Amino acid sequence: MTKIKICGVSSVRDVMCANELLLDYVGFIFYDKSRRYVDDAKAALLKAYLKPSVKAVGVFVDDSIDRIAKLVDDNIIDVVQLHGSQPKAFVEDLRYVVHVPMIQAYRVESERDVNRVNATLADYALVDHGQDFDFSLLGKIEKPYFLAGGLNPGNVGGLVEAYRPYAVDTSAGVESFGRKDYRKMQRFAMAVR
Repeated sequence: MTKIKICGVSSVRDVMCANELLLDYVGFIFYDKSRRYVDDAKAALLKAYLKPSVKAVGVFVDDSIDRIAKLVDDNIIDVVQLHGSQPKAFVEDLRYVVHVPMIQAYRVESERDVNRVNATLADYALVDHGQDFDFSLLGKIEKPYFLAGGLNPGNVGGLVEAYRPYAVDTSAGVESFGRKDYRKMQRFAMAVR
């Protein structure tokens, strides 16, 4: 069954909704330019309310290995998600320091991008698709992947049925007025399941 990740969780209310809906993952964004940013102390508070079955994913954009390792060591995050320009060597170095699953995000627009996804040292890829995405590229991805980009309760069910990703990932697609909307989260989870 396709797993569900809601990213940009930033309040205790969001966490309680995730717990109630039995989500697989929630994302804490540690990128301070994001409007969904949470600092380390806030993430620790949110993790304290999170059911152990719901894994906390730390989302990082070009952050340091030391910072990522500290959040893992402090049991604030269970999974590392990398966005940005981290080279293969960074992922390799990070693997020596942290022993949790890793996700690396890619924008996939061509066969060349598919080759980069398949070559990642991360456990999972996150495939962010745009408006004119060629969905046939998904069939060439060998890594288990999280499908992301524009997913909402109205379109996610059809995408899961057609492409069977390992997981789906949304943030704005389950928000109203810039905040997580429980009813949209619920409809999203029901559509995936």
